[in-house]
Amino acid sequence: AFSPVKNNAKDAAKKAKAGTPPESASTGEADMYNACCTMLNAAGVTIERDVPKEFLGVPVSLEPMVHLSPAFAPTWSELLKKVKGGTISVRSTLVVDGEAVTLKNLSLDGALVIQPSRGASVKIDTIKEQNDGWQFVALTDDGVDEPEVIRMRGYKLEKKGGRHLAFSDGKEHKVLATAR
Repeated sequence: AFSPVKNNAKDAAKKAKAGTPPESASTGEADMYNACCTMLNAAGVTIERDVPKEFLGVPVSLEPMVHLSPAFAPTWSELLKKVKGGTISVRSTLVVDGEAVTLKNLSLDGALVIQPSRGASVKIDTIKEQNDGWQFVALTDDGVDEPEVIRMRGYKLEKKGGRHLAFSDGKEHKVLATAR
């Protein structure tokens, strides 16, 4: 996805109000999540989409938050081999950070991070993962107590719950038919 991130929040808000792309940190982040959601949707995953919310005067659709590392599926044909069906709710976060991961019928309503190290693999098959998840929370008082990298976005990430599948033993792991 191409999404310039070149404007501060005030300039981005002016551009949004004028009907032009804001090209800000928040819209760049949202565009990356949207690109990953679009890829998964094209591979057969049902994605529940968010309505735009406004942060510092810039409308963005941040949820669901989906990040697919380049190692996971560097090509379209690789993505189609690794992903089969499933659903991702609007309040979900999915991070796939590794090459040897397959997703079959994942039903996600919350946060799930999948991180196999080099040599390890993870096969997700027909699981339903539900937890409190992660969410973006608007800054108050312009975020004066937050680092600049957070202030320029207008929101911060609050991790309430989630599941982290990290494997570093070089073995194959199967996560099957569970409901949490």
